[in-house]
Amino acid sequence: MKRLLFFIIGLGFVWLMPAQQKPNLHGFTATTIEGKKVNLSKYAGKKLLIVNTASYCQYTYQYAALELLYANFKSYDFEILAFPSNDFGGQDPYSDSVIQTFCTNNFHITFPLMGKVNVATGDTSAVYRWLQEKRRNGVQDVSIAWNFGKFLINESGEWVRYYNSQTSPTDTAIVNWILSPSSTLGVKDNKGIQNGVQLLTPNPVADFIRLQFGSITLEPVQIKLFTVDGRLVNEHQRKAYAQGEILDYDVSGVEAGLYFLSLSNGHDNITFRILISPK
Repeated sequence: MKRLLFFIIGLGFVWLMPAQQKPNLHGFTATTIEGKKVNLSKYAGKKLLIVNTASYCQYTYQYAALELLYANFKSYDFEILAFPSNDFGGQDPYSDSVIQTFCTNNFHITFPLMGKVNVATGDTSAVYRWLQEKRRNGVQDVSIAWNFGKFLINESGEWVRYYNSQTSPTDTAIVNWILSPSSTLGVKDNKGIQNGVQLLTPNPVADFIRLQFGSITLEPVQIKLFTVDGRLVNEHQRKAYAQGEILDYDVSGVEAGLYFLSLSNGHDNITFRILISPK
């Protein structure tokens, strides 16, 4: 009787185990564009954007946006993995070495490039079967329709969301996801004192950015708000600030997203990363 009881309990544990394990990308391997095997477990703890790319597509220009995104956010536990593919329109027909040269010379790509794979035809790679099949990723079925489809994967290797070709890599929703509280680093850690100026408003901000000046500033101070690609959004200038004075910089009319707040007195410059929340 005891043996039968233990056997039944044992079956119960075996039955429960799969339900306790979430489908995970980190168990897969991939091949880099240089031909080296890499365990995707090396990206545990980082958010991933996985994208199928092509060199001769109407969306090839998105390589530049991907590199901009990577340059701005790679220090935020974020990584991009690009998988070239010739599946759609035969728009990446050449070898891995040619693709690598094309990406380096034309877009100065610094994020990891993987070897060319099938993502929707023929022998679809194991990674892309996982990305597109709910029975494997546990979340959603997706059928990639064209080049530059984007998958978001969280720090635990779990499937989060898919964006199609038309969505820019620097879309506000993607940026906000990268900087969401689940990141271990980000703009929330940027609060502090720089050259006597303290950012008092915790990120993300809503209607105003509160700054406090730690010393008397007699020289004119110019404050400018820029987008991540360097476009000036608005600016404010004042001749002087008293020690301890607080300034509320109005951003109530600014769209949600990541911005850079720059303060300059002509010879010193301070920059804060600011995340503005959706209204």
